[in-house]
Order: sequence, then C-alpha cells, then structure tokens
Amino acid sequence: MRYFCKLLSCIMLCAVSVSAQSLIVRDAATGDTHLTATIGDTVAIEISAQLGALPASGLAVYLSVPAQGLSWIPGDDHPFETGELFAGGIEFANEVLPADETWGLGDGAALLKFVVVMGPGTPADRARSGTGVVAILRAICTAPIQAGQIAIFNNAIHQTRVVLADGLTELGTAAPNVLHLSAAADAPVAARNAHSSWGQFKLLSRLD
Repeated sequence: MRYFCKLLSCIMLCAVSVSAQSLIVRDAATGDTHLTATIGDTVAIEISAQLGALPASGLAVYLSVPAQGLSWIPGDDHPFETGELFAGGIEFANEVLPADETWGLGDGAALLKFVVVMGPGTPADRARSGTGVVAILRAICTAPIQAGQIAIFNNAIHQTRVVLADGLTELGTAAPNVLHLSAAADAPVAARNAHSSWGQFKLLSRLD
C-alpha cells in the first residue's frame, strides 16, 4: 500500500510538471497576441517560456508561420535569435524547414525549427527556470497577410519539447496560444495626410 501511494504521488507530480510549462508566442514590442502591420514594416515576434520551478536546460521548438508575406532577418537559414532564458546555449537547429519536411502542416503555412541546449556542466549549472524569452524572430512584411497565424506546432514527427537539466528527460508543453498577424498595403498618401495633423491643417485651410 505504501509503495502504491508513493507511485501515485510520483504520477501526480509528473502530471503537474507536464502541464505546468508553456510557451507563449506574442508581439515582442507590445506583448499582445494580435499584430497588425503594413507592407514594408519590420515586425518582432517573441517566444516566451513559463517554466515555473521546472529545471530546464533547453528546448526544441517547431513554429508554424504564414508561408508567404514574411522575409526573415537575417535569412531562412537563421531566423531565430536566442533569448535571455537560454543565453549562451548551443544551437542545434535554427532554420526554415524545406516544404518536403513539414509533414502534417496545413496549407499556406511554413515550419520553423529552433533547438537550443545549455552546454556541458552539472545539472545545477545547466538548469534554467521561471519565465523568460526563449527566442525572437524578426521579419519584413513583403506582401498582404490576412488572418495569418503564428503558433507552436506539435505532431508525432515534429515535437516541441522541453529538455530537463539532466539532459535526458523531455517534457511536452501546455496547449499553445496563437499570434494573429495581418499585414496590409500602405495607405494612400492622401489618406495618410488626412489622418495627420498637417493634413488636417491643410484640409481646414481649404475649407476656409
């Protein structure tokens, strides 16, 4: 009976650990999950981790993004910038995956992969916990985007996982949120002037 109670406690603790950690995708400038831009704008998107007391040494992230309308900075071969939570870690992957490797992804989407793990050391040295930015993406909006979605992606092949400080244990993350992105063509000059103080002044001058 005592063994059963200990086993049940371990199972409950594991369940809490699995559901506790989460990744949030949001506008790096505002923290919002809705981002509206204009073609030519540079947008910054961050992935923030909420680990609680979980001792993590790294993670593997798959991110679903619109396939068209975004040009990553500095390029498709290195779209992510490591955030402060795993600063100094070793990047094992940082890329836009080829279309023939995006099994299970919906139409009109592309898949980005980012893997970072802290280097050699004791579990205590490698452990990271709490809340912090995992990675940042910067992109130029190059075409209109309507109802675009950016979200953590998970399936049987592409698994977003948190690596614990022992370097062996991997855990999933809680249900992800979605960053809603839209990009529109630049407003006509006349429309921009009409909404500016100088444009309003000229309009009032004409009326006089």
